[in-house]
Amino acid sequence: MSHRIDALIRAGETLILLLGRFERAGYKNSSAAYDLLRDVRQQLPRVRLLILDSGHDCAVPEDLEGAVELLGAPDDHALQYVMRNCAAGVTMSLWEGFNLPLAEMQWLNKPAFAYNIGAHPEVIADPWLLSDSLAEMVAKVCNLLQGNAPTALEARFTAFRQRQSWKITLDKWEDEINELGFPRATVELKDTRK
Repeated sequence: MSHRIDALIRAGETLILLLGRFERAGYKNSSAAYDLLRDVRQQLPRVRLLILDSGHDCAVPEDLEGAVELLGAPDDHALQYVMRNCAAGVTMSLWEGFNLPLAEMQWLNKPAFAYNIGAHPEVIADPWLLSDSLAEMVAKVCNLLQGNAPTALEARFTAFRQRQSWKITLDKWEDEINELGFPRATVELKDTRK
């Protein structure tokens, strides 16, 4: 896998990863990535979309066959290599409870674009990465790839890693478990006005 990615980069391609598995239908809205790619390539024709599918679930439109790379189902190590070598990630999902691929991409200091819905605002490192429409997402992806992204993104990724650490999560879980096992004592106040 790394040889394929390296060859694309050497050939001058800019790589964008469609985050998460590809689904033909449903809330993941995966096929909308083709519309995003078409619009981005109007301004930046050397952009290539990477998809986590071997071709079983996604049918690449004929006009995009040379612009889409199917990666199959890479293992965690290979996927991390892919993420590190992409300019950005995109999720077209219309609803998510957390969106782990979005978090994983940002953990690696890589911009990841998402719609401003569901839990995305809680998971996103910087509000600039959220969009209310496909057109807005296309504009932001193009701005990023042309070097016109907010300069604070690096600092936002650092802050994201600090607030999303497993230690913080586990500490909160431990507090909740302790609270369930040892509920706080309640103090009954007596009315002394009589």
